[in-house]
Amino acid sequence: MFPQGRTPQPPRPTRAKTERWEARPLEVEELRNNPAVIPDTLRPRTLVRFGDADDLLVSGLLEHGSELARRAAVVQVPVGKGNYFFSPSTRSGAASTIGSHPLVWNAILGHVTAPAAP
Repeated sequence: MFPQGRTPQPPRPTRAKTERWEARPLEVEELRNNPAVIPDTLRPRTLVRFGDADDLLVSGLLEHGSELARRAAVVQVPVGKGNYFFSPSTRSGAASTIGSHPLVWNAILGHVTAPAAP
């Protein structure tokens, strides 16, 4: 039911579909007078993500691997003139994989060659 003399409002536009590892684009209302909005150039971005649930290698150290499916694995956060790199995997000797050690050193020593944020 509509009040008399008023026309119905047009339907709200549908939100853009984003993947689990992507940042959701902000709507006009979210940008309006909002001091908490992070500028696009400073927003975190996903560099590496976990694969689909069917493609994950489930080992004795991983329970509920489907919860990791299609989530961010390495995230780059630009800060000032540098970058922070975040990774969810543990760095303990018992749980590290063969590729963990080079990944950490690449992030530490290769920070100068890291791709700039768009």
